Amino acid sequence: MNDRALFHDLLKPGERSAVFGIQSRFAAEYPEALALHFFYLNVGRPGRSWLARVEIPAWVAENPRMLDDLHAILVQQCR
Repeated sequence: MNDRALFHDLLKPGERSAVFGIQSRFAAEYPEALALHFFYLNVGRPGRSWLARVEIPAWVAENPRMLDDLHAILVQQCR
C-alpha cells in the first residue's frame, strides 16, 4: 500500500497529514534549510477525496506559522 492510498480515507477535506522528510539518494545534496519535506493535503469535498502532495523546504516545515499559512492558502485556492 502506498502512502497516498493510506491517507485517502484518513484525511477529511481541508486536512493535511504530518510533515515528512523526503528520503532519497538526492536528499544529501540539499543544505539543511533546503532539505525537502512534504505533506498530503485533501483538497476534495465530502465524499470525494482528492489528495495533493505538497513539497516544501525545511525552513517552511520547521516554522508552524508558515506551514499553517501555506495550508490555509492552498485550501482557499482549491475551493
